[in-house]
Amino acid sequence: KKDNFLNAPLVVIGSAPTALISLLDLVEDGYRIPSLIIGMPVGFIGVSESKKRLLNSECPYIVLEGSRGGASLAAAAINALLRVAEN
Repeated sequence: KKDNFLNAPLVVIGSAPTALISLLDLVEDGYRIPSLIIGMPVGFIGVSESKKRLLNSECPYIVLEGSRGGASLAAAAINALLRVAEN
């Protein structure tokens, strides 16, 4: 099963908690598990629930706990990963 991670997409969610919930629904329905999910939706409605669901999933993840997040923090996480991969 871990071999599936090698060719799977990386998914970045920095705004809508509903997008994260929909992604996790797809994974539960049998779609390929992403190689990494960066889950940093922001706000108060549905955010904690979506992040807790990601934390409890079998998906590899980077998550910012609590109600904080957003596209700028998700982009910063991508930039940090790219810098590490470059070295």
